[in-house]
Amino acid sequence: MNNLLEMNSKIQKEIEFNQQADYKLGSYLYMGMAFKKNKKVCISIGYTLNYCIKKADEYLSVDSDLSFCHISKIITGEKIACEKFYPEKLLKKTV
Repeated sequence: MNNLLEMNSKIQKEIEFNQQADYKLGSYLYMGMAFKKNKKVCISIGYTLNYCIKKADEYLSVDSDLSFCHISKIITGEKIACEKFYPEKLLKKTV
């Protein structure tokens, strides 16, 4: 249970970070990752975590072959994630 609370707290802190007045839009990319037929694919991308989650939800609701994995936070211009988020409550399939 503590791990779940920590994950949700981490996601909430990141959303608050994205909403700060001094947050520079475009400094990070958030990429929603999923598996489709055992291949990892990017299903959403956004400059804020909230937007990335919203778009990932949309794709998951229309494609039953997708299985959500995580959201990667990447510094713009870099190739490797500096952080990963694992939403538990979100990203439910409705198909």
